[in-house]
Amino acid sequence: MMECVSKLWTGHAAAVMCLAVGRAPHGDLVATGSKDHYVRTLDMLPQDTGNYEASNRWLLEPPHYDGVQALALSQEDGALYSASRDTSLKRWSLADHTLTHGVMNAHKG
Repeated sequence: MMECVSKLWTGHAAAVMCLAVGRAPHGDLVATGSKDHYVRTLDMLPQDTGNYEASNRWLLEPPHYDGVQALALSQEDGALYSASRDTSLKRWSLADHTLTHGVMNAHKG
């Protein structure tokens, strides 16, 4: 049986289209990508109740030029990758929440 362990307030101005969960350099992390063109991350802190509490909410900038469609966390290099309808691919450092690389026309549609 599945049960809800936490509800997320992501702070996006439009629908969340993708989500990635994993371990970042500083602990458990949830990343969300939205039609509002932004990627946001939240640190997830385990509570004594067995639930999680979201903290340290980050807005990753600069945003994409269209909605974010896919996210992937890399455990090997501590990075988050985002892909957008604008055909760009971005690599974000999870250590300091900065854009480290961006490629336009990286994919089709």
